[in-house]
Amino acid sequence: MRKVKKYYSIFIIYFKNTLSRDISFRLSFFMSIIGSFCFVALNFFIVYFLMQKVSIGRWSYNEMVVLLGNFYVLSYSIFLLFWRGFIHLIRDIRSGTFDYNLVRPVDSQFLVSLTGGGFHNLFALIFGFIVIYFGVKNLQIDISLLQITTWVISTVLSILACYSYVLLIITLNFRYGYLEEVINLAFSSQDFSRYPLDAFTKLPFYLLFFAIPFSALTTIPSTILIDTIFPVKQFLIFSILCVLFILFVRKVWLISLRNYTSSG
Repeated sequence: MRKVKKYYSIFIIYFKNTLSRDISFRLSFFMSIIGSFCFVALNFFIVYFLMQKVSIGRWSYNEMVVLLGNFYVLSYSIFLLFWRGFIHLIRDIRSGTFDYNLVRPVDSQFLVSLTGGGFHNLFALIFGFIVIYFGVKNLQIDISLLQITTWVISTVLSILACYSYVLLIITLNFRYGYLEEVINLAFSSQDFSRYPLDAFTKLPFYLLFFAIPFSALTTIPSTILIDTIFPVKQFLIFSILCVLFILFVRKVWLISLRNYTSSG
């Protein structure tokens, strides 16, 4: 219990420092908010015009709106909580300043994850919840407490699995040195989450390797909300696979630290 309080106190300190840093540059903060909403609007109109021309599996327009809302929640949770930490981690590995995280009496993965992202992403994240709400409302379905609970669980697991994937890609820097484009590869893979699993049935196998896992991160939470019959099997399989993947990446992180040197 004492250890939990210690890590919670550290988290609060980092949270306050990050918030203070972001809002101290008001014009930059405001412009970043506008940029986030432009990205949100672009994705929304892409889905809107796409659904006017083609159908995506069994998904109706309002069901795609729910999925798009889940995509916003997933993406902007990552950008809000971890984006800046990932950028700094790559920089610190290259420069050798990552050493400071190793000598501190706190878990190194916890420290690099605390650097945060950008608080301007909070507004786009809230908009994601609003999109989900109106998508469900337009479908005229009643959401049970079980659906809400399992949706929260699956969404949290999706965020942690996505975070773990990006961290896994970044750990390549420990073994192979500075890889400049690795962070872009990690974040661009999230684009598959904008579409349901049904959309990738005809893709080549090498693309399915990326498409299916990322698509599942939004398809499963969306299905939990919009299906009249609760997808018990899908939820359990998804949860187990996410937990196993998160634990696997944690193990890889600890092993990768052995290959780290101050020269990067």
